[in-house]
Amino acid sequence: MISSDERNKLKLYLPYKYTIDVLKICEIENYTMPRGGKVTAQDIRNTLNGREHFLIEEAIFAVAEINKKKIEKLQAKRNKILNTKKIGDLKNIGYGNQKEKL
Repeated sequence: MISSDERNKLKLYLPYKYTIDVLKICEIENYTMPRGGKVTAQDIRNTLNGREHFLIEEAIFAVAEINKKKIEKLQAKRNKILNTKKIGDLKNIGYGNQKEKL
């Protein structure tokens, strides 16, 4: 069962309309509900809000993990671009030469 603290932390990494991604994982893995039907978006939301279903929880955590890696990769790219490029470095690339030609 997902606690309220876990839910708040998960929401940092779950994208808008996360249920679509979780449904895809549930469909690929052939997860079903105890009543015998397919997993629905409402089942996923209920699980995130505290209802116990281990297979859906596993899919939710998988989506959160994938998005966390994407966010970390994007943040690393941002840091690399914004922290390593200085105005003096741009002259070596050719941006500084444009002023001299004018």
